[in-house]
Amino acid sequence: MKNTLKSFGIIAFVAIIGFSVAACNNNDDNGGEHTGPGSRSVPIVLQENVWHNGIITSRGQTLYFAFEVTAGTTYRLWVNDKYEGDGSKTLDVEGIITLPSGERIEWDDHWLDPETFTPGTSGRVQVEVRAFMSSETGTFGIVFTTGTSRPE
Repeated sequence: MKNTLKSFGIIAFVAIIGFSVAACNNNDDNGGEHTGPGSRSVPIVLQENVWHNGIITSRGQTLYFAFEVTAGTTYRLWVNDKYEGDGSKTLDVEGIITLPSGERIEWDDHWLDPETFTPGTSGRVQVEVRAFMSSETGTFGIVFTTGTSRPE
């Protein structure tokens, strides 16, 4: 009970300061695919021009995000992390963008210059985020826009 309350307190604190917590690895204890928030099957939905503050809580964890795109529109993905950002984040992250067509774009370090893409097909984009060094945990920020400037 004491550990449960301690865990709840940490999660409550993290929720209050504005981070989304996906306290899970990609796999559950039985080796199956995790299905909670931030998983491949239940991605966190991003809103255009709204920074999402994320946290990787377990070694080797990948968080999944998604947003809808329109064919022919140019999108930009910006990332705030430990080495490229405003100094407020604690984790160096990288990842993969999967377009509705299935095309995959690997990305890393996009505070100064965004990852830019123009899908040929409308639908849902999936963005995987993981620590650059799989043994590390910490915080990061992510946002997408159709504009040319990084959202504040």
